[in-house]
Amino acid sequence: MSVRTKTALGIDIGRRRLSVALVEKGEPGFRVLAAASGDLPTLEPRQPAHGKVLSRLLAQLGRRSHLRGAKAAVALSPDSLVIQLLDLPRRMPANLGEFVRSELQQYVALSGKAAVSDFCGIGSGVQKRLLAVAADGEEIQEAIKAYRRTAARIDAVEPSALAYARAFVAREKGLLAGDHSPAIVHASSVNHDVLMAVLDPHTLTTTVFRKGTLDFVRVRQVPGDANTPRLLCVWLAEELKAVVRYCDTQVSSPGRERRVCLALHDGVHRADDLAPLLAAEAGTKAFTVVDVCEPLTASGSAAEEGASMVAVGAALTLLEAEGDDLRINLLPQAVAEAKSLVRHALVMANVSVVLFLGVFTTGQLLTRTTHAMDRRIEEARHAGELYTTPALMTKEKLLDQEIARLRQHVEPLRRIMKGRQPTDWPGILGAVRQAAPEGVSVTQLQCSDGRIVSLKGLTPSCPAAEVFVRNLESQRPFASVSLMLVQKRQNQDSRLEYRIDCLLTTKGGKPS
Repeated sequence: MSVRTKTALGIDIGRRRLSVALVEKGEPGFRVLAAASGDLPTLEPRQPAHGKVLSRLLAQLGRRSHLRGAKAAVALSPDSLVIQLLDLPRRMPANLGEFVRSELQQYVALSGKAAVSDFCGIGSGVQKRLLAVAADGEEIQEAIKAYRRTAARIDAVEPSALAYARAFVAREKGLLAGDHSPAIVHASSVNHDVLMAVLDPHTLTTTVFRKGTLDFVRVRQVPGDANTPRLLCVWLAEELKAVVRYCDTQVSSPGRERRVCLALHDGVHRADDLAPLLAAEAGTKAFTVVDVCEPLTASGSAAEEGASMVAVGAALTLLEAEGDDLRINLLPQAVAEAKSLVRHALVMANVSVVLFLGVFTTGQLLTRTTHAMDRRIEEARHAGELYTTPALMTKEKLLDQEIARLRQHVEPLRRIMKGRQPTDWPGILGAVRQAAPEGVSVTQLQCSDGRIVSLKGLTPSCPAAEVFVRNLESQRPFASVSLMLVQKRQNQDSRLEYRIDCLLTTKGGKPS
């Protein structure tokens, strides 16, 4: 059976560089169609200029590939990142999500923060464990805020180390086409263990894959005094050797063959500079140092710009690579709710268009039917067929039948349209968007009678909801605004639920 081809966009957001990769899924496997990278203007991923960098990179991809309809996944490395492998308890809890969140909230990195978390199953059978990931939700939301106004539709967010690991494993299994780097050619995850570390500017994420399955993960902060290549390699060698010693104590045959790969992501150091220093500090040449950006070829021709394997791995999560256990999505709830509101608005607009077309088509049908009837009557009158009484009765009967048949089509539409007034939905949605303060989200917008618009959503506090009401009162579409309800949520969330009723104004400026 043939596999329908589809594409996905991977976005690698670093502190210094931004990389994108467009990946295609076909019957043979996965193939990188195009890739591009660009330097970010500042170290803070919150500036509006960062969105311009992404737009420029997407324009470069658009000249070589088709981006229309492609979903996007983001890979980044937040400072508050927590990754943990959890053993399933003997007694399975009724709410597995609450169990994972209670375990992750014990970390100091998430203390006092609105954490966003996700988990997935790793392994199978009695060895099945949970991969749990958490980070500061506000930090992730701010990191992707500058990129939401671009053409990319962000559907997933995950740590950079997991995205690189997914691309690494896909290469091992021969699912990803392209030139293989020396590190990946010799690192067989099927016959040997693979220790893979991803070095970001501030963190080192170390993972161990045993027979292709994630078996160990640890996140460490890079010390501030490791500010030179030699000092950094001293610290890296100690960290990697410590993981190797730990793995030797967990397997039945210590010292088994194991490949160690260090991938440099968004750093200031080059792989060629760190490789000899790291080998000297570790006392062995078993360490392989590579950069996450690898040269790829397109259609067997000349090499294109290097593609970030982090961006490639992020795209693979949307294409559902075979055997991929690393299914983590840290997309904040506020971003998901905004996407849901946009989809709801589009559905309402489509329904309005369909209703308008129905009324317009019915009017055209009535006009054509009336004209055709007039022509038949005029032709019959000229022929002298309607000057007798039987002919007049026949005409009357024909008219009654036509009127009854048309009434059956018109009456349902008349009942639907009765009492409805035209509603300026674009103006209302624009007014709500301008009036919503920071932290207040709208989850439901409803207007059943054409007079009162009811808003429902989430607010961090009562004063924030009152600010929203005052902002709405200054908007032109609303004659009056009332805060009807503010209450706590049933799921023990810190945010509150609210309901605001807005009375619409008529064209004359008076309440409708």
